[in-house]
Amino acid sequence: TRSLNEKKIKEANINFSFIDQSKITFSYFDYTSLFYLLVKYKLAVANNAVSSELKIIETDYVAIVNKTGFKRFSLQFLKNF
Repeated sequence: TRSLNEKKIKEANINFSFIDQSKITFSYFDYTSLFYLLVKYKLAVANNAVSSELKIIETDYVAIVNKTGFKRFSLQFLKNF
C-alpha cells in the first residue's frame, strides 16, 4: 500500500499484479485474502473503478469476515483503509 499512499498508482498496479493467490498456503488463505482485498479495493478506488466493481470486492470481503469472525475487518475498515 505504500505505492498507493504515495500516489504511485501505476507502480501499485504493477506490484499488485505479481500477487498470485493460488500460491497462498490454505491454512492462511482467508486471513491473507482479507489483506489482498483491502489492497485490491484501495487500488480499485485509485483507478476510479465503477461502483459495481467495488461492490463485488465488498461482497467478497464481507463474506470472508463473516466466515472467519474477524470483527476488526468491518466494511467501514475496508472503505477507509
